[in-house]
Amino acid sequence: MNKSILMTMLVVFIAFTGISFSLMQMYSSPDGNSYPFNASLIYLGTSIFMFTFLLTLKQNLPKPMKWVNILLILMVGILALLLALICLYAAPIENKIYPLASAIFVVSGLVSLNGIFMVSKFNVEISDKIEQKS
Repeated sequence: MNKSILMTMLVVFIAFTGISFSLMQMYSSPDGNSYPFNASLIYLGTSIFMFTFLLTLKQNLPKPMKWVNILLILMVGILALLLALICLYAAPIENKIYPLASAIFVVSGLVSLNGIFMVSKFNVEISDKIEQKS
């Protein structure tokens, strides 16, 4: 297998694992409570981990893998922003809001959405022009 395909599969696995664990912390913890702060930290760790992998892949991705990564990043970023709104307006425990967890979800969404610039064609073309001038 090609290195870029393997790394993309690893990024997809990391994203779905992080999303699953953070949703479990919010909605289905064994003791019946909700832990949005823990969920936001798990999601932030997932976003940072994905971002570092995308930094390593930014220049040698074939076009289909770029689109897979862009769609995955969009999904993770939008879900983070939705979870931030859930923490503010529709928390699992009634009459409680979680502004710190919401802020961490927003930061993790922004971190993951910044990965689009690492994967996009525009950034790769700019970096290629910079390398050619050097």
